[in-house]
Amino acid sequence: MKFIKISFFFLVLSLSTFASDSTVVFKRWSIGINGSPDYCYRRLVRKSSNNATYNLANYKNSTEIPIYSYTGGISAAYSLNNYFSVSLGVAYSQKGFQTKSMDAVNVTAPEIVLGQGTYRYDFKYIQLPLKVNFVYGKKKVRLLASAGLTSSFLYYEQTTTKIDYYNVSGTKETARYDYETNPFNLFLTGGIGIDIKLGKKIGVIVEPTYNYGLFRTMDGSIVEYLWSAALNVGCYIKL
Repeated sequence: MKFIKISFFFLVLSLSTFASDSTVVFKRWSIGINGSPDYCYRRLVRKSSNNATYNLANYKNSTEIPIYSYTGGISAAYSLNNYFSVSLGVAYSQKGFQTKSMDAVNVTAPEIVLGQGTYRYDFKYIQLPLKVNFVYGKKKVRLLASAGLTSSFLYYEQTTTKIDYYNVSGTKETARYDYETNPFNLFLTGGIGIDIKLGKKIGVIVEPTYNYGLFRTMDGSIVEYLWSAALNVGCYIKL
């Protein structure tokens, strides 16, 4: 009789375990929010090999430096299986570069130095990032890798001039570019980081990424290709 009771107990336990396992549903959809501090610069390419473009490229490389900026957005992802997913999002991103501090001179008398000035060139994009994501691991912290293309629509570009005069207070002026800027860019993006599970439905990602613009910002004897390195941090919820 005791054996029958023990057998019945394990039978009920097995059935209940099977029932609980059968109710586990693989959640394919998730939504998330993400943002990153960005380290932005550009790559110069000379379209001709004459001395003028060579000297101009050297001058720009010696006087221009990277800037710090940011990106932020939302996304939705669909999991193909336990390892691969495809995500599409919408984001705002600001990229660009600036000059080092240099002498601000009098236009009519260049030998007269009025102060120190910088020029900052900003390109502000609305972006649609499309990525393939790969996660590996069964613990709370998993390996994450991603690659994709980001369609970027330029909605505003500006040049900010900041001059600190020696004899008077400094000034800051913002103006639109006078050049014909490319209104569309396509950024190749990739990254490797970690995916941290905070629960059954919530997770956090931390992923260093690199983005490279495949299209030049504008036409000319020297063309610029924007790039940025970022630390992407996000949070997602499985639906």
